[in-house]
Amino acid sequence: MTRSADKLATTRRDALKGGVCAASLAALGTRAVVPVAMSCQATNAFGDGSGTATISYAPSTTANAPVVINTAFNLVTSGSGWVAGGVVGTMTAIGGSTSWSITAGNTSEYFAISNTGMITVTAAGVSGLGGQSGILSFTCQATTANGGGTGLAIISYDPESTTAPQVNIATFSLITAGASWFAGTPVGQMTPLNLPASWSITAGNASGYYAIDNSGNITVTAAGISALGNQTGTSTLICQATNAAGKQRNTVRITYGPTQFPTVATTGVPAGTTLTPSGSLTLSTAGQTISGLDITGSVLISASNVTMQNCRIYTPDVNATYGIQISDAFTGIVIKNCTIIGNGPGDKSKTNFYGIQSFYDSQVMIDGCNISYCGHDMVLSGGRITVQNCYCHSAIGNGDIHYEHIYYGGSSFPDTSILIQNNHFNNQNGWTAVVFMQSDFATITNVMVQNNLLAGGGYTVYVHVSKNLITNVGITGNAMVRGQYGYVYQPNAATTWSGNYDWISGRTVTSTGSVGATVPNR
Repeated sequence: MTRSADKLATTRRDALKGGVCAASLAALGTRAVVPVAMSCQATNAFGDGSGTATISYAPSTTANAPVVINTAFNLVTSGSGWVAGGVVGTMTAIGGSTSWSITAGNTSEYFAISNTGMITVTAAGVSGLGGQSGILSFTCQATTANGGGTGLAIISYDPESTTAPQVNIATFSLITAGASWFAGTPVGQMTPLNLPASWSITAGNASGYYAIDNSGNITVTAAGISALGNQTGTSTLICQATNAAGKQRNTVRITYGPTQFPTVATTGVPAGTTLTPSGSLTLSTAGQTISGLDITGSVLISASNVTMQNCRIYTPDVNATYGIQISDAFTGIVIKNCTIIGNGPGDKSKTNFYGIQSFYDSQVMIDGCNISYCGHDMVLSGGRITVQNCYCHSAIGNGDIHYEHIYYGGSSFPDTSILIQNNHFNNQNGWTAVVFMQSDFATITNVMVQNNLLAGGGYTVYVHVSKNLITNVGITGNAMVRGQYGYVYQPNAATTWSGNYDWISGRTVTSTGSVGATVPNR
């Protein structure tokens, strides 16, 4: 009798295997929420028995098809570089790719794509687009053994001009809740080479969530406030700058969410501050405070207890190497609420430009700064250094740069401690990292990276033992947006890793870069 009852119960259990109906599929989709409990009853000739089946469900985190990033490129349709085989740029796929193809929008075959995602101009493209201006897009597909994913390549093309605006990719973020969320909320300002007479948004704004004025200031409209309030996601716009000599377009990526991380509205020179024009400065008097300057050039700090606040530093010299440099083992340095713009606008930098660079056993507080258009936003030495409440974005420079918002190569000074907290670092490039630590010069120890928004890069966080040890490094409580290759690269470094999560989905990110369950009480 027991065997008969078991058989009947097994038959009922087998009938439930894989038993997800079409309505359930439609309702659950790819969501991951609280487990579902149901009561199941088995019946035979001797009576009924019941129990609870609890089903936890979530989308698969392995064997996913690649996700292709929509990408905009600029193309110069004249001059010595306008030849068949000329490189337009490279597409990026999250999850990797084994091959690429153009699947739609390239009917004239003006472009080709290699299996590494590199787009080039064909002979037909050289003939058909030479000397022309316009914008076009086509669909690119990345394929792996797990399937294919598609995204758009958006190409703005214009003939060569030395005086037309030159517009770079820009990245900004928004807080979609709280006192700063209102119609007219500033998103960020475009900073081109060769000032335009006007700006416009030419694509990606069909719902009218954003506006741009003729100074390049992007703001949120009333429609954007209504639709995006308390939401999390990204917007991709194409912005065009125009002057009498011509026009150029490029991509603006806007990451938004209700989490309170620094943005353009909360960092840099406070709104309403009156600035006095200045050239490059050397600050060599101990205890001096500099405030309210609009500096065109660089700043060298060569004394202790120097405070620099509420200043704008723009370094247009393409041969310059830094915006602010602490030149030796000086203590009590404060850099607060400063806007630092590197020599990247126009992609004409000839150097690996550093927004802020410290040397030796420095003691530095960097607080509330807005840093953009640099190859490396902050290059840190030893000493006691705190970086907090900063917004770093729109990294750019020459083609040899390894983009990082934080670079740290180690320190031999015994009092070294580095704290990086409550910042927003957004690296729109598919390389190298957002926070990069590699022990090239000395031991890396006593580093804490906590409660930041870390977005993009090749790997979002990169920690690598090279020539020296890495010990006592904490990566905790950070929101992350996955880089081109993954969230984290730490093949031989043991970090304290806890509470890190994907900013878009809310799911935990492990120290190996996999994605787990949703973070409670996010």
